Amino acid sequence: MKKIVYICILFLISCSSDEKISVELKPDIIEVITNTNSIDGIVYASCGVCNFGLKESYECFLAIKVGDTVFPVEGSDIDDHGDAHAEEGLCNVIHHAEVSGEFKNNVFYAESFNLVNIN
Repeated sequence: MKKIVYICILFLISCSSDEKISVELKPDIIEVITNTNSIDGIVYASCGVCNFGLKESYECFLAIKVGDTVFPVEGSDIDDHGDAHAEEGLCNVIHHAEVSGEFKNNVFYAESFNLVNIN
């Protein structure tokens, strides 16, 4: 019983503290394309061949994943984001990217495309 009282007292003391605990929230990953066929936010980005399994090409290319669907990207190239075959490159790692643009004929046309580091 003493342990329970002690834990409750510690909890009350910690809750009454003026010190605020900062919690960094991870942004939501876009999982659905809106009926406007455009997106603006965070998506998964990687090589369409090496990591997303699109075998329509023998060459590596930049792609994004929204929900379960993978789209090739126009307006940004895989080589625009460093050495794709480096240890942390797009052919070896699935990254997060902050993007904006629209979808036409199952292709994502990027107005902006920036890899982001989310911990």
